[in-house]
Amino acid sequence: MISFETLPTLLAVVIAPCIVFIESFRALPFNAELIKLRKHSTKSVSVIRSSRISDHWKGMVIPHYARLILQSTCLLGFFLLLCCSVFTLTYLATGYLLKTDLTQSFNSFLRVDTQISALLVGTLYAILRTKFTDSKHSKLDAYSRSSSFLHHLSLNYKVVRELAFDLDCAVIPKRDQPSPPPVFVSGLARGGTTILLEALYSTGVFSTLTYRNMPFVTAPYLWPKISQNYYQTGEKKERAHGDRLEVNFDSPEAFEEIFWLTFSKEQYVQKNSLAFQSRDKELEEKYRKYVNNILAASSSTKTGTRYLAKNNNNLLRIELITAAFPDGVILVPFRKPIDHASSLLKQHQHFCQIHKETPFARKYMNWLGHHEFGENIKLFEIDSTFPAAAQRPAHSIEFWLHYWTVSYRKLLDDHSHQLVFFNYDTLCNSPDTQLTKLAALLDLDPDKLGRFAKSILPARSYAHDYDIEPENVSQAQAVYLKLTQAAL
Repeated sequence: MISFETLPTLLAVVIAPCIVFIESFRALPFNAELIKLRKHSTKSVSVIRSSRISDHWKGMVIPHYARLILQSTCLLGFFLLLCCSVFTLTYLATGYLLKTDLTQSFNSFLRVDTQISALLVGTLYAILRTKFTDSKHSKLDAYSRSSSFLHHLSLNYKVVRELAFDLDCAVIPKRDQPSPPPVFVSGLARGGTTILLEALYSTGVFSTLTYRNMPFVTAPYLWPKISQNYYQTGEKKERAHGDRLEVNFDSPEAFEEIFWLTFSKEQYVQKNSLAFQSRDKELEEKYRKYVNNILAASSSTKTGTRYLAKNNNNLLRIELITAAFPDGVILVPFRKPIDHASSLLKQHQHFCQIHKETPFARKYMNWLGHHEFGENIKLFEIDSTFPAAAQRPAHSIEFWLHYWTVSYRKLLDDHSHQLVFFNYDTLCNSPDTQLTKLAALLDLDPDKLGRFAKSILPARSYAHDYDIEPENVSQAQAVYLKLTQAAL
């Protein structure tokens, strides 16, 4: 057993948590909040001292500044508590790995020489870190590293995600009013799920996760309140997919999967695939709480109060979701099989290249539970025939066409009574007609939803780009015909 009595061992245990503390401190908006606190404090003192302002107006203005000062003070305290918690957890984890005794690690944490060593090491690292980022170029790099570090901290560690969820549930206000039926958009990637999400979200009726919820996605009520002053709306930019869809901080996105990774990853994430999930009453109750937290956040910001989620992996848990929300609607868009398979193939090749060039991008996709394509690909465990077919290279159109066929065939055979199939091709060809039908199904104002019609672009066709075995094409077309007959 290693002893902490030697200085080298003590430093070895202290260095890691000190680095984590400093990087957390740099990543969080301490400076911006301190500036706000100083500004509000200065203004409040000026108001109090001013002889030109009546006591009546002072009585109205001072409470306002007091609330702002209290808010900034609480946020600074929360940031500091978060940094200290991360330091403590890292120290205990490092000490446990070296000593294999958590009690001894905790006792060493309380020792004076440990605190002094941590102070000296932390100060030295902070000085070196500041000098390293003096130049403009280095500052930009440091921002990137700090941002990556905060995402790593909040998304990579289950304990942090669970803690964020528990804190969110603890501060959430009680909601007595019943919520309208939620809407879940799901399907294979590249099948039109994003355009459906954006169309529905544009009505203003729905609440969903946006980029503002990152990276503490499991705290949908608390984190946006903390971070709202540090995210600017900004101009929309095209997604990494290169698919003509532009996003900014207020754009809805498929971040819900982080909840499922936090509380049920062991149930469905396998080494090379994603398994289907069965009913789980405890998990269903947590999911209802999570949705409630998202809706509570929307109530405070006066946005939509009906839940909307886009999550392709929800195909793995249809039974679970319908049990948690019996009145919910699960929309499953589909498109022509060869076009869909071609789009999947192109995205797989595209993201394989991204993951090779940018290792952080691969980690980021794993943290979000996005395994649809790229170097971290994990496909659904659909039936006994697919694993053999999956031995074909994922860089072939035949692979993706077969995956499309068995996936939608399973949905038709096992879940057609629980799903609403929606034809993406028809939407692109006749957006006004399809959006009117969708509005009727979901009890929405057709005018609000219809305004999105002008944003829908014609579908791309790739049917003539490949030489595919006729039997595979005929099987896919047979499934496509059944989907069109069952579609809205």
